[in-house]
Amino acid sequence: MPPSNPDSDKTYVFYLHGQIVEGSDGRPVSREHGPYEFQMIVEALRDSGFVVISEVRSRDTDVETYARSVATWIEGLVASGVPPGQIAVIGGSKGGIIALRVSASLPLEEVRYVILPGVFRGGTDSGLHGRVLSIHDESDRFPMDPAGYLSRSPELSEGNFIVTRTGMGHGLIFQPHREWMDFAVDWIRNGSID
Repeated sequence: MPPSNPDSDKTYVFYLHGQIVEGSDGRPVSREHGPYEFQMIVEALRDSGFVVISEVRSRDTDVETYARSVATWIEGLVASGVPPGQIAVIGGSKGGIIALRVSASLPLEEVRYVILPGVFRGGTDSGLHGRVLSIHDESDRFPMDPAGYLSRSPELSEGNFIVTRTGMGHGLIFQPHREWMDFAVDWIRNGSID
């Protein structure tokens, strides 16, 4: 949960991890991708100067319920005087799906979203709001459709996507790799990528 008396000069980042982390000790191990370094990712975001709000979700967390909670927390920050442009949501895999639902439910133009990956082909999310950046690796075993998501969201303030070529597939999100972290930090700070 966000602080009860937030500093309106700070930038707040909600980090929503992948499903493999749910109900774990925060460092589950995938046979394919190795350990998911949840704490390292949180620390890397803090080291970038952000106030990071994150937790290990319970196993089998309901996407809609959790998205409503995050949306409520964001509304609380805004009501406390934090400008929407200083609020971001980063979501990986299932966390990305949750982040998309938050974006669809909050008509706040300046909130930034980074979806790592979560724009799965066949997904029905539309009507996204804010500034949405999708990042995934071209070798991800899950088919992605960032262009489709963005085209179904005419109210986006800005939408963009990056396809990396690391060969890490879905494992790209398991650590704070520069291949996604640098873009995410830039997007959060500027609302765009260079």
